[in-house]
Amino acid sequence: MSQTIEVRVNDYIGTSGDASLLARIPSINDIAEKAIFDMMKSLPAELVEPHITITENEGVDSVHALDDVDAHVYSVYIGNIPAQYMPPGLFNKSKDTGNYEVTALDPIYTINRNAGTGARIEIQPDSTDFNFYQVVPTAPTVATDVLGASTFIFVPLVAHEAIILDICIKGLQAKLSDLAQDEEDPEMFQVLTAQIQQLQTSYQFELAKILGPPKEAK
Repeated sequence: MSQTIEVRVNDYIGTSGDASLLARIPSINDIAEKAIFDMMKSLPAELVEPHITITENEGVDSVHALDDVDAHVYSVYIGNIPAQYMPPGLFNKSKDTGNYEVTALDPIYTINRNAGTGARIEIQPDSTDFNFYQVVPTAPTVATDVLGASTFIFVPLVAHEAIILDICIKGLQAKLSDLAQDEEDPEMFQVLTAQIQQLQTSYQFELAKILGPPKEAK
């Protein structure tokens, strides 16, 4: 049996005799895309880099236009040296006269999403010798085999279960919203609420396995 998104989600929230997942939750394809991309953005670079191909700077200066405005950049390397991410405001201040001068030994980069021509990577000090790891959102369908589809080869195995649980939670929340608007079937409302709470507990457990326990505020 193909381990598609639909099959795996139905293991949690499906019942015999149910209509297809898409019929029950029309927004499920959008939900799956968001769950996958949100997870990939939250994962540390060391978990993702082995699964994706490094992108070479194709420009002739220290700016590289990203092909997709929603692309998420994990890390940038100038030569073999990792660059540190800086928010655009701090990055721009580094160019001001009198500030600490960025050197080739401690390079920095930012993602400029207000460049007029779309998102782009900017680096300091100026160099054309830089490469980067990125993930671009790919629209799935619930028929996609998330374990083996070439379109999702970048998804580390350790994150699969958390992604499926997130899709389940968001799918049930969509059904819950529909029930609330219709003001019908209060018993089903309670059932869905309890099911969401159980899935959220499992989801937090999966996240802890990936990212570690939540850090306490100091």
